[in-house]
Amino acid sequence: MSPPPPRSAATRVSFVLRPDAQARTALARLAREVANDALGRVSADVEWGVALASVDGVGEPHWPALRDAGERAAAAVSPFALTLERVGGSSYRTAWFAPDGMPASLRALHDAVVDALRGAGLDAEPRMFRPHVVLARECARRAHVGGVASIAWRVERLSLAASGPELRGGGFRELGGWPLARTPRQGTATV
Repeated sequence: MSPPPPRSAATRVSFVLRPDAQARTALARLAREVANDALGRVSADVEWGVALASVDGVGEPHWPALRDAGERAAAAVSPFALTLERVGGSSYRTAWFAPDGMPASLRALHDAVVDALRGAGLDAEPRMFRPHVVLARECARRAHVGGVASIAWRVERLSLAASGPELRGGGFRELGGWPLARTPRQGTATV
């Protein structure tokens, strides 16, 4: 059973796709290589996976709506393979790893999450969806950009995670999750 959600009204939650153990190991190795090359620090976010949508400032009254949104979105899409294959960097001194293009199933799941949040009266953070895993932060120079050995995993579950300064040790805490393409109420949500 997951720990209870933080009670702070300033909690940020995100619907994420978490890599399996083998992909996490490969991502951690790549993150170390990229951080070393770009003179940055390895991101703890490598555990997060791919964030689909985030909502800021949620509290205990929002948990039922978030649970329902997760159930609806997960039921809308079948499991699929996700392959990341391109390293890039941003003006924020961040290095990331992304798919080369937008897989249709990933776009469908993102859209289902955003629609479910809207239907629950919650607004996702308004930003263009660019799926990626953050590998390194505070890079002193631009990360090697381009193709590297791909890392793939089978996406079978949608997770909800909280992040914010009120969480012990920083980072994020998984609040629950739902298997893809299953009927509502079969998830393991604890929110």
